[in-house]
Amino acid sequence: MTERLLKQPNTRKPKRAARIAKLCGAVLGVAVFLALTVNSLLCVFVDGYYPTFGGYRLFAIVSDSMEPNISTGDMIVGRVPKSADDISVGDVITFEVRSGGATALITHRVTEVRVASNGAIKYTTK
Repeated sequence: MTERLLKQPNTRKPKRAARIAKLCGAVLGVAVFLALTVNSLLCVFVDGYYPTFGGYRLFAIVSDSMEPNISTGDMIVGRVPKSADDISVGDVITFEVRSGGATALITHRVTEVRVASNGAIKYTTK
């Protein structure tokens, strides 16, 4: 009787590929952490800085001025307009209002768009 030696299949995964995948994941994680840290510091120390991710911004609603469509405590995602032509009646916009040394962000719906005598575009919101 002849014995045959059976070759055992290689059940080990390639170690190099696993190390490369872990390294890529770690590098990506560190990059995201650094980007969020820099954005957070800029928000705290630079007046009027609002982080933008791919042309979008995230805002929290802190008053009931947009009820019942947007409730207090809701988070909204706003797209940064490329030009004034991107804003029209019915759009919800977020804009800065400065009073004294304080700056507030206001989110309202556009009810009218008009051009002032000096050519500036003016928005009426509610």
